[in-house]
Amino acid sequence: MSRRIRLFAFGVLVVWATLLLLGSWYPFDFQGAELRDACKQWWRGLRLAGQSRSDLAINLIAGVPLGFCSGLLIRARSTSQSQLGLADWAGAFLAVCLIALYAFGIEIGQAWFSRRVPSSLDTLAQTVGASGAMLVALSMGAFLLNRLNSVSDQAGSNRLMSFLDLYFVGYVIWMWMPFIPDLSPSELKQKWLHGVNGMGLSRWSSDPWTALYQAGVATLAAVPIGAWWYLWPNRRGIASSVWGAALWGGLCVAGLELSQLFIQSRVVGLDDCFWSAVGAIAGVGICRWKTPGGVPSPAVARIRPSTRFGLLIVGCAVYLAASLAPFDLVTSKAELIERWQAFRGSWRSGMFSGNDYAMFTNSLRTLLFTIPLGALFGFARNGWRPEGRITILFLFVLLMISGIAEAIQFISREHSVDAVSLFARLFGGLIGVGCLMCSRTPKSEQASGYFGPG
Repeated sequence: MSRRIRLFAFGVLVVWATLLLLGSWYPFDFQGAELRDACKQWWRGLRLAGQSRSDLAINLIAGVPLGFCSGLLIRARSTSQSQLGLADWAGAFLAVCLIALYAFGIEIGQAWFSRRVPSSLDTLAQTVGASGAMLVALSMGAFLLNRLNSVSDQAGSNRLMSFLDLYFVGYVIWMWMPFIPDLSPSELKQKWLHGVNGMGLSRWSSDPWTALYQAGVATLAAVPIGAWWYLWPNRRGIASSVWGAALWGGLCVAGLELSQLFIQSRVVGLDDCFWSAVGAIAGVGICRWKTPGGVPSPAVARIRPSTRFGLLIVGCAVYLAASLAPFDLVTSKAELIERWQAFRGSWRSGMFSGNDYAMFTNSLRTLLFTIPLGALFGFARNGWRPEGRITILFLFVLLMISGIAEAIQFISREHSVDAVSLFARLFGGLIGVGCLMCSRTPKSEQASGYFGPG
């Protein structure tokens, strides 16, 4: 594992721990409290009765990045590629203990802030989430580290396949979030009757922009999955079959969509199944067209800096347009002033609370949606010199685009502007840039000019 990737994983760990602290104590309305009373209040919180399932899900998910990044760092320093030694397991146990201690400190600290209540159940949920993510990172560590290292490989085929592997894993994780199964027969019955959306053909006439946006997102997100199914047999020396890859790619994305029937807070959409299958088949076709022999060529990954810059402009335009979808815009000055006053009132009263599951999931969705934009900035940055100044310039533009995407939601009736979402955009963009900056740019692709290839 390269030093850059280790530093990046450590940086994500520190930043997420800081966000967890800020989110737990926001809006920082300080009040006096005693440590003894805080500990008693924390202990009384270990009760499932009356506990919100959404609040429990938030705390479970909040501990996942801490455990996953810690496990990835432990796996990176392991001398064995297959089995972990006693020192590795001891380090994992120590890391979980430190995460539990940190979660305990955050919960106890809530006693000194109004609107916050210390809860031992929240501490336990964060620790359980971190422990599960730690086991996943330790068991899949070799797979993930090999792919991350291959992303920085100069061979275009290795970089492409490693990226598709990581994307496939991320796609499955996204489809199954928040990982809370819905196994009650009565709830499954109600979800089957009311939680499955049809093809939504009427939406194309009543609200075509929303229908087009949803179809586009589902289609584009599934394109790499089809490419993965087409290129995967090549690793085993098996010739790729276009029809077989299209069949398995379509079944894969449609099956993942239908599996959301068993996930709480997720809704199955038959239209999403259809468009995801279309995207997977398109991915097979694109991959077949770019690699006629079924074997990816390093030249596929070599794109001129000017072309990368053009892709970046298109990506920014799509990102800004998606922030306004479904384009139900404000048409009067009075309505705009009313939305501004509502924003100011929500900012003063505090917009983020530990029980606000909708706010948490929307912010997480915004963060994940911005990561590809940040990665596109990092991708477009390669090949331009001087590297340091161009990196600073691209980061500044990324921050500006993220701020504009959040600010323009003032003119959209379907969205609301808030600082939490803005911070999620900025953090997601930086994660995407960091992922691409961890990879080395082949010397053959580096440019010699100031603002472009020499």
